[in-house]
Amino acid sequence: MVDNAKNNKLILSPIGGAKWVVVKAVYYHLAGYVFCIPKGFIFDGASIPKVLRSFVNKDGLWKSSLLHDFLYRTQPVSRKIADQLFLLQMKIDGVGWIKRHTVYRGLRLGGWVTFNAHKAKLATN
Repeated sequence: MVDNAKNNKLILSPIGGAKWVVVKAVYYHLAGYVFCIPKGFIFDGASIPKVLRSFVNKDGLWKSSLLHDFLYRTQPVSRKIADQLFLLQMKIDGVGWIKRHTVYRGLRLGGWVTFNAHKAKLATN
């Protein structure tokens, strides 16, 4: 996979338990924002609810999921903007309209739980 602006390859290494670690920093340039996901950042890929897994697989969602996990965990932008950037990255990565909008709508419905959990963690640090 290739970054949309910097031509950086997404290099991940599995660490067990369906988790991955970023081996080389990844840069995103989207809608006027610039984000760097640092080497060593751990994420779990796309979190697709079981009920949707027969309709939506994780193919093509690695870059967008990495960005989204980083944005939810670090919260440099609002949840709405994080979700919109996720949608934009899916489009850049060539994810089809139906799949990306299905994932996006699901995220808008239920993502608040995870976002708020990370917000609470950040408040205690």
